[in-house]
Amino acid sequence: SKGTTDSVRWVILPDNGSWSAKTFEQYNIHEVPYNILISHQGVILDRDIPVIALPDRLKELVKK
Repeated sequence: SKGTTDSVRWVILPDNGSWSAKTFEQYNIHEVPYNILISHQGVILDRDIPVIALPDRLKELVKK
C-alpha cells in the first residue's frame, strides 16, 4: 500500500482495524509505539527502536 508522509520525511502506513489490522499482523506488532525501519524493497532493517535512537540509526543506515 502507498503510505503518506508527514513533516519528518518518513512514510506512515495508515491502517484500520485496531489490533486486528493487517499491518500489525504482517510485522508482528504487539504494542505501540513500535518503530520498524523497512527498506524500499520491503526488508525489515531494524525493529523496536526507541524514538530517541531513530536519528542515529537512520544516519548509520544512510552511510552503508
